[in-house]
Amino acid sequence: KWALTFMISLAFGVVASNSILKYLPLADGLDYANIEDGNNTYFFKHMLILFIILFFFLFERFMKLIAIYKTNASELYSIYN
Repeated sequence: KWALTFMISLAFGVVASNSILKYLPLADGLDYANIEDGNNTYFFKHMLILFIILFFFLFERFMKLIAIYKTNASELYSIYN
């Protein structure tokens, strides 16, 4: 079961990173000729997308920690009262 979960998450990570790093610039109309012109606006757009994904990941983890803390705190409160 652990190996299957690992392989599924690895496949999802590969597909997600491939779409972000390869296909997103192509959707913006970025080709290699524009890179040499010194136009770096695409870089900042794509870094923003990566930081937004990181933010949602960290936000979800933080909310999970809060939920675990509240669950454990309420159990401890019910034990002592």
